[in-house]
Amino acid sequence: LGLDMAFDWKQALRDLVHRAPSPDWPSSDQAAPRSKPAVLGYFGMGRIVNQKHLPGLARAGFGGRLCWSDPVLREAPKHAGLTIEPQSGLPEDVSHVVVTAPVSARPSILATLPSGTRQVLLEKPFATSAAMLSQMNEAVKGREALVLHNYRFKPNLMQMREHLRKHPPGALRAVSLHVETPSPANEQSNWMKQEWRNRIVLTDYAMHYLDICWMFCRGEMRIDRCLVTQNDRGELETLSAALTFEGAPCDVLIRSGGHQRHCIIRHHFQNYSTEIRFFPDVFVAMTGGQGVLDDACLAWRGLKSTASKVVEKLGFGVADRSHDTVLAAFTGCGDAAPFQELSVDSLSTFYQRLTTLADRVYQSP
Repeated sequence: LGLDMAFDWKQALRDLVHRAPSPDWPSSDQAAPRSKPAVLGYFGMGRIVNQKHLPGLARAGFGGRLCWSDPVLREAPKHAGLTIEPQSGLPEDVSHVVVTAPVSARPSILATLPSGTRQVLLEKPFATSAAMLSQMNEAVKGREALVLHNYRFKPNLMQMREHLRKHPPGALRAVSLHVETPSPANEQSNWMKQEWRNRIVLTDYAMHYLDICWMFCRGEMRIDRCLVTQNDRGELETLSAALTFEGAPCDVLIRSGGHQRHCIIRHHFQNYSTEIRFFPDVFVAMTGGQGVLDDACLAWRGLKSTASKVVEKLGFGVADRSHDTVLAAFTGCGDAAPFQELSVDSLSTFYQRLTTLADRVYQSP
């Protein structure tokens, strides 16, 4: 009869069930390798640098000189495989700089960088208020600036990336976040202890989790409910917030000082739901009602994650190389794809949301 019976049956099924397009993971395409700096500079050589940065640089194979500046440090740190300058100070020819100093000191630090310093990596957070966000955006102009959102490259998040790539989830319908964290009063640094002044619980402790929570939220954020309590030390004790994005509600509960430490993030998509957990770090996808098998899967993966952490603490391996991934990209020793995902421009929407919520939470009680 001359009839063409061929048709796109997959698209026909999509149209039949009214499936919406799946949200994209923030862009992290393959990129050209970055240049390797002969001299890498560090502003701030505190705990995070010794625990994560120096080991990460050594594993990444960074072979240049490492110079540093820290008003508290008297002697240069040492780490096998790295050439660290014995004296404090950054030379004029430093092209790449990592800034881990407290957020309040960063605008002045950035203003003193040599004109030849074109690439800057900042420890999180980039800003803690709308006013600081504007100030920091101005401070990094003319340079390639990245923010170290390493949680995006943790093993459970890499599992989530792969699962969403293989199994399109459809449109995001709702998302929730529950964070329990110790009190900042346990910190050694005085600026960390000043929780309300420096907005530690929301913009430092919970920042990575909010980043993951809002990863697929589109459109402007509206704050429908924001209930805040403080403890006797004047720290943020509880934040209960109801947020609305374009087509997706978001419930947030953040508690500090409740003698617990865990995080659960649930994304409810059109086709299935996903759950990201930290302490231990786990990812699971649920395609039906959460039953015994789902609970068993969570328990088993949690046990495996805990075991890998124990092995890492004993010095027999490194399970979490999320810092390594970002540092390798920054120093030209590895895949440069994180450059695109973690640039200040790519993270601008997240920090607009974070600082808007922070200004609401930490307004004068």
